[in-house]
Amino acid sequence: MPKAPTSKSKPSKGGYYAVVAGYTPGIYTTWDDAERQVKGFPKPVHKKFKTLHEAEAFIAALRARAGPSTSSSSQQMLVAFPVRTGPSGASVRVPAPVNSSKKGKEKARTDQRPSPFEDVPAEEEHLWEVIYTDGACSNNGKGAHLALAGVGVWYGHGDPRNISERCPGDQTNNRAELIAIIRALEEIPPSETETEKSKPLLIKTDSKYSIQSVYSWVPNFMHKAQLAEQAANKALEAARTPSEISKAQMALDAAKVWKTSDGKNVKNQALLHYLVTLLQYRKRVLKQEWRLQYVKGHSGEVGNEGADGLAVGGARMGWVEEDDWDAKREGLQDQIDGTFLAWGDRDKDTERAKEVGLDVRPCRIAPVRSPY
Repeated sequence: MPKAPTSKSKPSKGGYYAVVAGYTPGIYTTWDDAERQVKGFPKPVHKKFKTLHEAEAFIAALRARAGPSTSSSSQQMLVAFPVRTGPSGASVRVPAPVNSSKKGKEKARTDQRPSPFEDVPAEEEHLWEVIYTDGACSNNGKGAHLALAGVGVWYGHGDPRNISERCPGDQTNNRAELIAIIRALEEIPPSETETEKSKPLLIKTDSKYSIQSVYSWVPNFMHKAQLAEQAANKALEAARTPSEISKAQMALDAAKVWKTSDGKNVKNQALLHYLVTLLQYRKRVLKQEWRLQYVKGHSGEVGNEGADGLAVGGARMGWVEEDDWDAKREGLQDQIDGTFLAWGDRDKDTERAKEVGLDVRPCRIAPVRSPY
């Protein structure tokens, strides 16, 4: 069997492209792949090298020089990813779009590590508030008249906080997985008491789709939408004729719809947008750190099996109408924005707003909402 290449392998024919700041940071073996990660990204950082070893050294040096991150939450979500190498250590596969249905792309996506963080060791889980979430769907993809989906949140055996519910609205497995995480975040208060600081929240799920959506795809979609919205607003300000105003308004409305790389509407946009806002709310308003961690489904892990059983039970319950995810998100966003307005220290307003992911402009009393 041929020996797998290492970081000190011979130079590849096309070189290695190290992307430190981009939509999906990592090391790429073609410029086409690397260019997709940096084109349109604010202040991208990338460089070409002859060997993988040089590319790795470049990224390591920049990260060591940068030290602790002081960037905004949106920037952290976009660039705080590990070097992405394939099984051979010499090639990189970029995650497939959210709604890709091609088997080849799906395989490439699921082979990758879904989270940018190392797993929390079992011996350290007592330092975290650990819960499991899962979604279940029978006849997935066969239409509302056949599919039945449920969500499950598992705290422990017989725990009264366990959740078993029918998935509202469209019945698909991905939606059930997302809504299970959402229900956990809606129901779980921080564990802080008068004498103890709240433990960070660890949500374990077997949905790579959900994890990669939060850590990779959604920040990408939101950033592109923000750029399109800014361009449309400039066009609207410059418009003079009714035709120009109408055209700019249409572009502004279109900018609010997330698009995949091939121009299709992103599935589950309202759900995904609400989910990341819930996560931001938990960190910025409730002051609780969080992490999503992948667990292999049906592998015998007690919590995952428990969440799966709750989800299966939920799928047998009666039909539930779809929630208004956008209205829920807007209510949370108002509270997140309110944490900024309540600070009252004008000298530090801008820096604090950046930490929360808000785009502050001096001419406005209230901050302009940014994607993250």
